[in-house]
Amino acid sequence: MRTKLTVGLVLVLSSFVLLCALQAHAQPASQKEPVSNSSSNEAIDREMLAWELTKKKDRVNLGRLLSEDFAEIKEEGLFNKAGILANLDNLTLTNYSATDFTTKNLAPNTVLLIYKVTVTGLFKGHAFQNHNYAASLWMKRDAGWQNVFFQETIIDTSDAQK
Repeated sequence: MRTKLTVGLVLVLSSFVLLCALQAHAQPASQKEPVSNSSSNEAIDREMLAWELTKKKDRVNLGRLLSEDFAEIKEEGLFNKAGILANLDNLTLTNYSATDFTTKNLAPNTVLLIYKVTVTGLFKGHAFQNHNYAASLWMKRDAGWQNVFFQETIIDTSDAQK
């Protein structure tokens, strides 16, 4: 199942990157905005805000950061915006730490973040601590910077302990 999910993720991301590239190429030069380091910094700031709003279970403000067409892939499956916000009832974050950010400016107003995150908390009453790689896609739209896609993959720490 993980292989199908990975193949599906690659297809979704590949299609999205191609679409962004085509849209950026199709715009007249006068309408293209230069991609700047400030875009990357703003996307990272929004990403960290999303983690904090999740910890606070702030559905209203977290919902403002998620696009209407938001998608998230986790081990539990594929979620949309409504599913993520509803899932806050089952999730209590006690701590999170995001490190090693890499940013990729895919197109004007489109930034992909790749980083490591350690998360501890409770899910449906069960304690957890996960070490994950995360990919988060942010786009600047009429409503400002919004998270369009998020995906986490567990880092297998058992190999490092052998």
